[in-house]
Amino acid sequence: MDTRIVLAALVGGACAAAGAGVVTVLRAESVATPAQRESAAAPAPAPAAAAGVGRGELDALVAELRSLRDELATRRVAVTDAESAPPPSTLHGELRELRALLERRAGAAPSPELDLSSKGPRRAELFVRSSEPEPETDDNERLSKLYRLWSPQRVLDEFGAPDRVDTNDGAMCWIYSESDGAIATCFDFADGYTVDVWVGDD
Repeated sequence: MDTRIVLAALVGGACAAAGAGVVTVLRAESVATPAQRESAAAPAPAPAAAAGVGRGELDALVAELRSLRDELATRRVAVTDAESAPPPSTLHGELRELRALLERRAGAAPSPELDLSSKGPRRAELFVRSSEPEPETDDNERLSKLYRLWSPQRVLDEFGAPDRVDTNDGAMCWIYSESDGAIATCFDFADGYTVDVWVGDD
């Protein structure tokens, strides 16, 4: 058989097969509903990214907590048997130990001592009163604006030691009295600051 005849037959068969495939695809496309065609054309949704903290971040946090614990341990006032135990291996254990260490340090920290050596160069201004019709109200407002949020040590430096100290419900009040005892100025403290200054009769 002639080679050209064989090649022609093969090419004709291939064309016939390709044509049949195209007809099948077009027929399936015409039968599919619009919703099916739209869903087929839409790109597949990307998989959701996994949330959470990586192991490397947890290890870095644990290392930082251990560093803080070691730094605080060098400043401990008292050493207990519990502190000689090996460090915990979990993050929860590290946090619990660090919290306990901070609580022990807060309880062992001594209160700062106040310097009472000042002679009170500004003491006289505490007894200057307004001549307005309601002097007590005006003086309370004026003094509070002047000295509010002062620290106890600053009050000592400027006015010297108080003549009397009173406490009420955990708050501390310093009372400064004029030499004849007729006029008094009072400082109320809370959390280490002056919160109110008011005048009264001693």
